[in-house]
Amino acid sequence: MPGVVDVMGAEDLARLGCSNDIGMFPGDEELFAAREVKAVGQPIALVLADTYQYAREAVKKVAVK
Repeated sequence: MPGVVDVMGAEDLARLGCSNDIGMFPGDEELFAAREVKAVGQPIALVLADTYQYAREAVKKVAVK
């Protein structure tokens, strides 16, 4: 998609060797929902784009299965 640099989620963090765990205790809280969304507003991905407008357009195309 034009203007979108990258989209990252839990799988991408694991591939990069980074932890998706941000809670005080291991497994307590995830940065991005990995298998299921556990709370309203929990992030599922990060969209990096050239402008805010490009990012907003990309977010509209994100689908959750």
